[in-house]
Amino acid sequence: MDDIDALVAPSAELKADLVAFGYSRRFDKALSLALLEEYGPTGAAEEHELVTFMDRFLLQHRLPDGRTVLERFVRSRGELPAAERANRERSSCCNGGMSSKACSALPTATAACWTR
Repeated sequence: MDDIDALVAPSAELKADLVAFGYSRRFDKALSLALLEEYGPTGAAEEHELVTFMDRFLLQHRLPDGRTVLERFVRSRGELPAAERANRERSSCCNGGMSSKACSALPTATAACWTR
């Protein structure tokens, strides 16, 4: 396994866990409202549009408490080392309101792998 694979494998697993977390019942209402707002009552969208939508929902959409699904996920993962939790939280900024200059200061591998 090369360096990239070593970085991507755990991130891919975490991303799968995040997606499952985002589809859980606790986010049903927020997800339904966001889908309705984005695609209207018909919900007609191409697969690639839905993938992009779901990434945005997980990483950027602010829930009623002001947090994102990613922020809630990270906080729910007590087994992640503190440094890894901090990296995950910072990497969400690259997909949301952080400036590109600030984002470029993040560990590149962490931010890139998380958004795959």
